[in-house]
Amino acid sequence: MTCASWFSRATAMAVTVVLALLPAYAEATAEATADNAPTAVNAPAPGTKGPVGWESLRRLDRLPVLPSGVRTLQFSSFDRAGGNAQDGFFGTYSCLRTSGGGCVIAEHRGAGEIGSIWFTRDEGDVTRTGTLTIELDGKKVLDAPLQDVVNGRLGAPFAPPLVANAEASSGGVLIEVPMAFRESMRITTQHNPLFYHVSYRSFADADGIVTFDAHDPAQDVVALIKAAGTRDPKPALPGTRTTTQALSLAPGGTQTLATSLTPGLLTALEIRLPQVSGAATRRAAGRGRVPGGGEPAAPVVGRTLLTALRLLISFDGQRTVDAPLGEFFGAGQAMAPVRALMFATDPRTQTFRAWWPMPFTTRAHVQLYNGSDIPVTAGSASVSTAPSPAHAQAVRTRAEGRFHALSHAGPTVPGASWSFLRTQGRGKFVGVSHSMRGDTDRTYLEGDERVYVDGARTPQLHGTGTEDFYQSGWYFNRGPYTQPFNGNPTHLTASSGCATGRDCTDAYRLQLHDSVAFTESIDYSIEHGPMNDRQADYSSTAFWYGTSTTASYTSDVLHLGDLAGEAAHRYTAGAASPLPVLDSAFEGDARTPTRLRAPTRATRTPVTFTLAIDPRNRGVELRRTSDQQQGPQQAEISVDGHRLGDWYQPLANTDRRWLDDTYQLPAAYTRGRSLLTVTLTPAPNGAAWSAASYEAHSLI
Repeated sequence: MTCASWFSRATAMAVTVVLALLPAYAEATAEATADNAPTAVNAPAPGTKGPVGWESLRRLDRLPVLPSGVRTLQFSSFDRAGGNAQDGFFGTYSCLRTSGGGCVIAEHRGAGEIGSIWFTRDEGDVTRTGTLTIELDGKKVLDAPLQDVVNGRLGAPFAPPLVANAEASSGGVLIEVPMAFRESMRITTQHNPLFYHVSYRSFADADGIVTFDAHDPAQDVVALIKAAGTRDPKPALPGTRTTTQALSLAPGGTQTLATSLTPGLLTALEIRLPQVSGAATRRAAGRGRVPGGGEPAAPVVGRTLLTALRLLISFDGQRTVDAPLGEFFGAGQAMAPVRALMFATDPRTQTFRAWWPMPFTTRAHVQLYNGSDIPVTAGSASVSTAPSPAHAQAVRTRAEGRFHALSHAGPTVPGASWSFLRTQGRGKFVGVSHSMRGDTDRTYLEGDERVYVDGARTPQLHGTGTEDFYQSGWYFNRGPYTQPFNGNPTHLTASSGCATGRDCTDAYRLQLHDSVAFTESIDYSIEHGPMNDRQADYSSTAFWYGTSTTASYTSDVLHLGDLAGEAAHRYTAGAASPLPVLDSAFEGDARTPTRLRAPTRATRTPVTFTLAIDPRNRGVELRRTSDQQQGPQQAEISVDGHRLGDWYQPLANTDRRWLDDTYQLPAAYTRGRSLLTVTLTPAPNGAAWSAASYEAHSLI
């Protein structure tokens, strides 16, 4: 099948994405009674962080929990000018700063949790990076040669597959050990690491947080992750019921696989499809060549069904899953082995499995649509559900979100990133499965991912390349592979099924203990090529939990330089003086950056102001727009006379100087109040404290 025909079928179905992202009547109706609903026993309470530390992997049944007071951020070696040349090749931006211990690559003040760490250099050999040191709450929890760590020489909990070297992860090395901290985090490498990213979560408070203990081997979690792709990783739920039926699906037809009217959880899917097997493709081999493609016809039946069969799932009257069969299970363009934690594909048994927890309040409806001209004449489908009043009630009260897996496909657009997920409401992004077709030089893989959350103009995550995002390196230089959290299961050329002159790649990544939470909106995208300048044909399926109802809003804004506004907010900052005007850009896209021209003030004297907030709040986020030319910047923060932890921003950028950053105020200091008095006292040994504006975002 040619590239054009493959994607035209998927594109024809893509309109459902737009419709599904609109606020649904059914969901709105279900949520209308949420505020008056009683609290269910064992239901996750609103305002919770959700599982933290090892519990985030032990309790994957709680993956639908929508956290509050949690933000996911990333440090990386990305090109601060927005291009590609300095994404780590020379280590220009790899160190936040240098110290006696080496190159500081990540630093945070306050409570949080390290989720994922990735490095590459020298084709995946990280020996020259030297020692990796991780300090949590002022104590070293890891201090060993990085190459030894990713080789698994330290043993549990730093054991495969929670760590992986370049042989296992195709050119990159990774650490997927969740490491929580209560007060501070710092990661240092002995030498400049060149390419890296560190994803971590920041918490508004340290309630319930236990600092990571490197002496706890967590053998049960290691065993769970080692078994990825072979069994359901969630704790068993009592009363689970499995429905199995034979597949018989005419071209253009839709078959219902299961319907459940018992409130609870859809826990597992299994589809066996013999027609994607080697036997089926051998039978197709005698039918000639792919029209217009110049390829042997052998893989046509399997690839056609992988892309043209679509899994459709509705919960409580709202369709939230609409995805190609292959892509939903991790490999969109070929029947390849996938052993991820939440889904799997087994070519030997022609079986697809998934174990996402999918909660619903009244009804779950699972269907399979055949968009091909090939009848499905064999196989079976099994759907498992479990009764759970707690999960159903958590969806009603919006403590949990409904599971979504929505895809779109088509050609990339010059100058515009490819969107994984762009939506409004409240939720969290937990993974993506991505099918790519580009030129044979594979330079489409040079594109960086960027994630904008809740309207901020600075991306919370900004990566260094497509294969880097999938935690590999050097265009997946060890070839296809599958790991529990990431994989490149498929790489096809013209000789193995891709169109002549094209390169076909499948990849997936799960973000479970580093899921990206949002309360108003999310824009998660990835470039195609160094500057969105390599034409490719993409298809992607984003996995996320959420609701169309937002959970925060901007309750007040103070713009410096607006004298009336400063007076209304009782703003003081030492001696008054004319404010310089900064005309610069925010970090992000190189070709079309977001620019701002505004007055800004840098001061070393205390700053005081008031901001209005919603008294119903469950915490408040203070967003500062500042000039990050000089860094790091640090200030003591007091709210209504209560001394909180310092606001610390270690970043700096002399090229794109504007920065939106956020300080999370715990609900204990904001709940029930309608006005906050904030005092910021710059640290005497840091850069001057800069600001052009302050915003209060009330979490409700």
